[in-house]
Amino acid sequence: MVPGSDNRWFSVRIMPYRTHENKIDGLVITFTDASVSKALEAALRQEETELRELADSLPQLVFSSRADGSIDYLSRQWLDYTGVPEPEQLGDGWLRQVSPEDRERVRTAWSAAVKSGATFDSEFRLQSADGVPRWFKTRAAPIRNAQGLVQKWYGTTTDINDIRQQRRREGNCQREPRAYWKALSDCRFVAGRQPGDYVFQSRGGTTFRTKTRRGVWK
Repeated sequence: MVPGSDNRWFSVRIMPYRTHENKIDGLVITFTDASVSKALEAALRQEETELRELADSLPQLVFSSRADGSIDYLSRQWLDYTGVPEPEQLGDGWLRQVSPEDRERVRTAWSAAVKSGATFDSEFRLQSADGVPRWFKTRAAPIRNAQGLVQKWYGTTTDINDIRQQRRREGNCQREPRAYWKALSDCRFVAGRQPGDYVFQSRGGTTFRTKTRRGVWK
């Protein structure tokens, strides 16, 4: 394309001019007004720039991929967290930052989502720049054209490491009383040495001691 003197853009096409004897006897040059397509191209570039600026302002790790699932953009937060340059993580390079324990599971789930066009939703550990993995929840949705074909994928990755730790602590708290009472149900009562001192001894020899105060078990 070449610019005109009145701020319009033109698409230039040059073809050989041939005689009836099929000999080249000159050139044919055509100019087609391409101002509209040029303006649309500029608008799309501006929109993409604004989207990336928005993504960089979010606390989540943001990414996008082409229709085939190949990553083509990673937000500043993603790059800062992993400490790996963007070129090394494009395509399927981002999977190298997923913890080895989760990598194949994530690769399989991502491939299945891309193939089916379904929303990708997964939790996995992502290596940080200091080498300590943290748990993240990642969701990615396809963007479709008017014909329903996937054109792009956009996704966010949210740090849920603290939530996962809290879940584990709560799970431990729920399991420990059950384990205690299960063990206690398999015990025989042994009188304590002091009033209000109750001792139970399991068949395996483990001893549990508890006291009561005003009729309330402690």
